Amino acid sequence: MKDNLKLILLIVIWAVVWGFFNLSGVIYYSNFVIASCYFFVFGLVLLFLYKKEISLIIKPRRVLIFITIVFMICVSFLVFVLILDSRYGFFISKALDILFQQLWVLSLLGLLIKNKQEKLFGLIFILIHIPIFFVFPTSLGLLVIFASAVASFIFPLIILRGPGGYIHSYFTHYFFYIVAGLFLPLGN
Repeated sequence: MKDNLKLILLIVIWAVVWGFFNLSGVIYYSNFVIASCYFFVFGLVLLFLYKKEISLIIKPRRVLIFITIVFMICVSFLVFVLILDSRYGFFISKALDILFQQLWVLSLLGLLIKNKQEKLFGLIFILIHIPIFFVFPTSLGLLVIFASAVASFIFPLIILRGPGGYIHSYFTHYFFYIVAGLFLPLGN
């Protein structure tokens, strides 16, 4: 029963984090510092609440290495923001957003593995992305839903099929947004 409550809490955390973020008006590129801090704090909340589940997949020391890599990405994009264009702040806040999302995925996957219910991952992952239609009721929403459906099969395979799979999963996720950023405007 306790794990059922942890699963419900995990889904509630996802809904609250995304619900509040979308209602707050904080934008990735113009408020990238606020957005970055927001996602980083909630990533730490996940690490604290789901450390046992995450540690089924990643050794605790490697989580710190993972977070360090993400911060190195953020620092490298900070150079672009300071020198070239503030719109590149999107890539900083997105890096920490994806860190939060990947920690959420690790929490869910660890929880399901612990209870021998891994097959539910894809269904839960797709269901939590359905509210995107309220935020992007256009082809962009369809693109994100389609990408999440594909990712619901790819992420567990990448994460569980070898050492450092969580890092490969992170970069696959991040690469999607870099490619999407090439085709979608970053904003004013």
